[in-house]
Amino acid sequence: MKHLSVLIKPVSSACDMRCKYCFYHDVSAHREVRSFGNMKEDVMEKIIDQIFIDLDDGDAMTFAFQGGEPTLAGLSYFEHFVAYVKAQKKQVKLEYSIQTNGLTIDEDWCSFFKANDFLVGLSIDGPKAFHDENRYDTQKMGTYKRVMRTKALFDRYEVEYNVLCVLTKQIAKHPQKIFNFLLKENIKYVQFIPCLDDLDAKSGSPFALDPEHFASFYDVLFKLGSAN
Repeated sequence: MKHLSVLIKPVSSACDMRCKYCFYHDVSAHREVRSFGNMKEDVMEKIIDQIFIDLDDGDAMTFAFQGGEPTLAGLSYFEHFVAYVKAQKKQVKLEYSIQTNGLTIDEDWCSFFKANDFLVGLSIDGPKAFHDENRYDTQKMGTYKRVMRTKALFDRYEVEYNVLCVLTKQIAKHPQKIFNFLLKENIKYVQFIPCLDDLDAKSGSPFALDPEHFASFYDVLFKLGSAN
């Protein structure tokens, strides 16, 4: 039995946020074509067709969506994607996942995620002060309240989700505050992504995590976790 996994970027590098530490914004700016826009329907179908050529009955397939911000493709894109996959004749075990900043999510999205067993990664950088310091929209407005509204919708609709937190040097200095936030908001699954300097950076980023703060953050966090 094969288990294939494919990462799809349906809106190329497009995003409705301007996070201070975003490496991908800089990467896309240096490309020959910064963004290819939204994936066309015929391209989507060709991707699915080609993937299913390599699958047999009983195989497993994971479709993962990232961006930019993948939900900018619109709910109709994902509805068509899932419907086209379901129309395939081979009996394949399917899994879906998506990473989102949460700004565009509403009840229709939640109903769709729940009905199709999506695992959602929701980006939240801890309490409001930490989150809004770096994660703001195109108007340079903090996004914490909107993202937490999305979290509340996920809880209400019982959407399966994990929280992704970018671990900057500043956040790593406050493991107790992060731990308290996770407890308060009943966040059961969290992934910390270390914020690192670019490989070819000539000067250090103010957000970049050094080994000492990385180690001390996890040392305290694990001790807090084992004590609770």
